[in-house]
Amino acid sequence: MSNTQLSYSESQLASHLNTQPKVVDSEWLAELKEKGRDNFLTRGFPDRRQENWKYTDIRTKFRDNSFDAPYDNGSREKSRIVDEDILRVVVQDGKLTSIPSELPKGIAIRTLEDVLQNDEFFLRRYLGENRALPKDGMISLNSALLQKGLVVTVEPGGIIDQTIYIERFSNVPWNSIESGRDIIQLGERSSVKIVEVFVSSVSQFSLTHNVSEVYVEKGATLEHAKFQLEGNTVNHITTIAAEVSEGATFKNFEISNGGDTVRNETYVNLLGEGAHASLSGVFLKAGKEHCDTTTVVNHIAPDCTCNEEFRGILAERARGVFQGKIGVAKNAQKSDGRMMTRALLLSDRAEMDAKPELEIYADDVKCAHGATIGSLDNEALFYLRSRGIPEVQAKTLLMRAFVSEAIQDFGDEIIRESANQLIEQKLEFLSRGGYEQF
Repeated sequence: MSNTQLSYSESQLASHLNTQPKVVDSEWLAELKEKGRDNFLTRGFPDRRQENWKYTDIRTKFRDNSFDAPYDNGSREKSRIVDEDILRVVVQDGKLTSIPSELPKGIAIRTLEDVLQNDEFFLRRYLGENRALPKDGMISLNSALLQKGLVVTVEPGGIIDQTIYIERFSNVPWNSIESGRDIIQLGERSSVKIVEVFVSSVSQFSLTHNVSEVYVEKGATLEHAKFQLEGNTVNHITTIAAEVSEGATFKNFEISNGGDTVRNETYVNLLGEGAHASLSGVFLKAGKEHCDTTTVVNHIAPDCTCNEEFRGILAERARGVFQGKIGVAKNAQKSDGRMMTRALLLSDRAEMDAKPELEIYADDVKCAHGATIGSLDNEALFYLRSRGIPEVQAKTLLMRAFVSEAIQDFGDEIIRESANQLIEQKLEFLSRGGYEQF
């Protein structure tokens, strides 16, 4: 019997779990999906009684909405970022529909189904085995619905100069879930840059839920970015779980510029000496939008470093959440972890909740956290206005300066320029005091 009283939507989801089409007949995969199903029936959607979901009440939001099974549709919209020096991959409703005819030497991009059929040993080694992956109802649901996803692998020593650009289009009908599971695995001393863009033409209530299991081996470098640009009826939850080995670097940058309720989760385990993680992001919200940024970085080995920088601008009745935790294990001496979040409120009705945490069991460490929440500097605004700069332009300049620090650490120039263009569009509109979905 379930330990949690399931709502109608959860019960309906449970009934769908037994009818999901199988990728192929595989006993271990069936066991993984069944375990996810059983855990979801026990846990249900997360609610505010769980500490790390205290500020984002997914269960109440979905209580009165019924969900249909995952859905496939052939149509798609074009994304807003275009550059010739990228390798473009298109995923429509979870299905891989376009991939470059030639990829650089050392990288492979395959579907979950292809890998299961041709390299099951690899999948059994990595799928569901990431130690940073949280154990909650959402991850269990994702495992239960496991059907579609991408597997990106880079050979040891492979240096991929071109940016891998993954366009994820969603056109699911009312009350549907788009669920996917990806694996990104970098061999020793390899490097790659990946940007994912989530775009939706959906105009009804729906949920996008994507989980990425990331493995960065010894001395490798992954620069990853996510642009969330879905419509304001889409609920968006993504989880990135990364294991970072000795001397390896994992950088993750995200922009949230759309969606109704959005939760971006990043969980990182620094497993080898000298491992480094850099997490940063910008969220721009208006109307009644809600954005939750949750990060956990665990220093497990000595001499590891992490840096986090998140900036948000909230207008009208929007709400932002930042939950960041840095953990340092007993033997992780000489750890260096820093975490900062800043929010700018453009309205008296906007709200920001910040909960930075440090949990330290070693004694030779450097760890710090901070949070600031405020409004536009009226003196700076007056100064710009007195120099003849129009009010809208002056506000845009101040907001651009405010968010710039969260972008500058990301090394890929194409991604920085694309991010700046998207941010500039939204800032100008916010400066005018209005609301529009970009």
